[in-house]
Amino acid sequence: MKNTAQQKREAAIGVIKESARRWSAGYIVRDQIAEFTGGAYSSRYFANLDSRREGVQNSFKVGRRQCYPVESLVRFLISRLEV
Repeated sequence: MKNTAQQKREAAIGVIKESARRWSAGYIVRDQIAEFTGGAYSSRYFANLDSRREGVQNSFKVGRRQCYPVESLVRFLISRLEV
């Protein structure tokens, strides 16, 4: 049985949400993006998005480190999902 695009999308969303559920903190430091996404995105890509003001909403800094709330990052990843 072939997966429809909707089924693939739902499966991918489930994987993203499961990663968020397992994450130990309420935020993700930019340097940890590759770990959180399994290498699908790099911290450099997110730095570029942030410099163009196209990055994750509600991001904040702790010292010099850019941080993203987990829920905001999940919404961002889902919005960029292609199947």
